[in-house]
Amino acid sequence: MALVGGDGFGAALLESALLRTLGIEVVAVFDRDPASSRRFGIGRKVLPLSRLGDEIAAAKIEAAVLATAASEVQEAYDAVCAARVRLVVSFASQLLERRDGVAVHYAHAADRLLRAIALSPGRSS
Repeated sequence: MALVGGDGFGAALLESALLRTLGIEVVAVFDRDPASSRRFGIGRKVLPLSRLGDEIAAAKIEAAVLATAASEVQEAYDAVCAARVRLVVSFASQLLERRDGVAVHYAHAADRLLRAIALSPGRSS
């Protein structure tokens, strides 16, 4: 898996035991400003977004977690889609303009709200 967003929440996710417990390996971490991620001490090299396509292709990564700011998440999503990632989990609050062939899961309340509305009985619109 690739992680886009190496500071803030992305760093916290890497430092937690959650991914290890689930058996998920983060192969590459990308950030708009890789130097800023160093202050969080995530203990791994953070690559610039400009290398995302090449690194994902070389490692044959098929899944990505987006832990960027809402203002940057669409750009990150477009980049991982262009690199042929097939599964994306987004922690940003913004909904994505989705691409065919890429499964998207949101890790925020908006996704659950939209699903509840879509599945509600008697929905008229």
